[in-house]
Amino acid sequence: MRSLTIKTYLTLLSVGIVVAMTVILFFIILPTIKKIDDREQQIMLAKKTLEERQLFRHAQGDDETLTTDATKFIAPLNNALVGPGQELALITQLQTLAETHHVRQTLTLASTDNEHTFSIQNIGSFDNLLKYLEALEHLPYYVIVPSISLTKAPNTSNGSASGGDLSMQFSATIYVQNR
Repeated sequence: MRSLTIKTYLTLLSVGIVVAMTVILFFIILPTIKKIDDREQQIMLAKKTLEERQLFRHAQGDDETLTTDATKFIAPLNNALVGPGQELALITQLQTLAETHHVRQTLTLASTDNEHTFSIQNIGSFDNLLKYLEALEHLPYYVIVPSISLTKAPNTSNGSASGGDLSMQFSATIYVQNR
């Protein structure tokens, strides 16, 4: 048996690579490009159909419906913000929330034009603190609490904390509605 010369070996290798590339081109790449083109045509058709429907609705006077829908969507968002000058009502609401859930609360307020940031420290039983947090979640405001610290409440000489009480500290940010 005669061995192949380097020239013959390289020629056969080159032909093999060209044949493999041709097979890949015709059986993998071209069908994939065709599928992509078909999907693009389907997307363009769907987009055109949606645009035609929107133009048809617009021509029929559905602008009022769209405006009403947008107003319905925006109204709860506006209610989730505190109006200017409502700081005292908000503080009173937080204090009432603490009293309702039998939690001793100390809070400080730092305000800017766009937000109120409360530093809140509560002392009470675990169950009462949990109920307080659940009630805080159900306030009609968008309240952001990035983290909560929970520690055993220190016992003081005047007996302000019982042995099973916990101290919960957190900051809460509530945004102000600009008018």
